[in-house]
Amino acid sequence: IGARELVSAPRAPRRWTPLLAVPVPWLVWVGAMRMRLGAWPTEQSDGNLGLVPFGGAWAAAPAWSAGRWGLAAALLGGATVAIVSSRDPLLRWVLAGQLLLAATMGVFVWRQWSASGRLLLPLAVFALLALVERFGAPGMADHAPDRRPGVGTRPEIAVAAAGEVSRGSW
Repeated sequence: IGARELVSAPRAPRRWTPLLAVPVPWLVWVGAMRMRLGAWPTEQSDGNLGLVPFGGAWAAAPAWSAGRWGLAAALLGGATVAIVSSRDPLLRWVLAGQLLLAATMGVFVWRQWSASGRLLLPLAVFALLALVERFGAPGMADHAPDRRPGVGTRPEIAVAAAGEVSRGSW
C-alpha cells in the first residue's frame, strides 16, 4: 500500500517517512544477522522460506493429493485473475503483495495444509473480494436493498417518491 502511494502521488518527505517504519527495522535486522551469523534469513529458515518463487510449492507438490492440487490451482489462478481484472488499484496492490509473500513460502510450509492454509487465507479472501467486486455474485441484485425513498421504512415516516409523507398506506 505504501509503495502504491509513493508511486501514484509523490509527496514531501515528511509525508512518506512513516512508510519506512516497517521496512527499515527489518532491513537493519537482516543486516545485523548477516554480520553476526554470516547468513541471510532464507539460509537459516530450514525450508520455511525460499528464494526461488514458488520453489517450495514445486518441491512439496509430489506429495499432494488431487484435492490439494485443485485447491492450489484455484487459489493461485483465482488470485492472478483477480489481480488482472480488479477495478480497484489498491486491491490489486494488496493482492500482488500477498501473492509475492506466497511465492516465498518454503517447502515445509507448502507441505502442511495447516501451515500454508493460514498463510494463504488473506490471499484467498482478498482474491474473492476482488472477483466479486469485478464480476459480481449470482443473485446479488435480487438481495440488494431498495434505496427508493419511502421503501423499506416505517409507514409513519416513509417519504413517497413525490415527496409526500405517507401515513399507514400499507
